[in-house]
Amino acid sequence: MFPQENDDDNLLADLFQVRFNQGNLSGHKLGNIILLGLAQLAQEKKSDTSLGLASAQAIALASRLFRTKGQVLPMSTDDVHLVAEYDGDVRIVGEDKIDDIKNHPSHRCAKCYHLQPNASIYEPAEEAITSSDMIILGPGDIGTSIIANLVVDGAKEALASS
Repeated sequence: MFPQENDDDNLLADLFQVRFNQGNLSGHKLGNIILLGLAQLAQEKKSDTSLGLASAQAIALASRLFRTKGQVLPMSTDDVHLVAEYDGDVRIVGEDKIDDIKNHPSHRCAKCYHLQPNASIYEPAEEAITSSDMIILGPGDIGTSIIANLVVDGAKEALASS
């Protein structure tokens, strides 16, 4: 039997963070798979939609689906890979590999993160940031969720001007 729901319940956030550990979905988070399905749905409804724009539309559809309050926007719609660099010229490419501590050299923290290739800030996200009274970066890991948004070209400047 499951415990009763309460105000501190993060069941939906926890569910989106579930990472499959076997089969064809191994290494993928459920939240990313849901967003991928919604992006495909957005592209099917409007065939001239780019993958990046379909991703932004997928987030809007997910907001409708899960009845979120407020506005959720991607920092960028560019197709990129997150890269974590460690001492000794060790580089790990990809969120799933960065999140897996077995891949970290001597279980150390990354010294820097960047995107490959570089990404530009999504204009609606930039506008929302510069006009906001409050900005929340999250949920997620400090490196693969929070810092990943801050290394987008234009993100730090938008935050600084808000």
